Amino acid sequence: MRAVFPCQASTQSTHRFSNCFKATGEDDFLLIVVARDLDDYSAFVDTTLRRLPGVTSIRWNLSLKEMKASSKLPVRVAEG
Repeated sequence: MRAVFPCQASTQSTHRFSNCFKATGEDDFLLIVVARDLDDYSAFVDTTLRRLPGVTSIRWNLSLKEMKASSKLPVRVAEG
């Protein structure tokens, strides 16, 4: 059984979390974090993220370049 994200309240109150998604697969959650640079991100991980209750592992990816950004989904609305 997977645990509920123990720091859900932190994602609502911390400005560094731009997005938080409950996920399927290998990871329980996907967090999009905003940082000035890698040193800033590293400090955030060490001082905040790793200290949240229930966080046992962290995997991360780094965006090298934004290729396309949109909040619109290509879903048609049924007429009628």
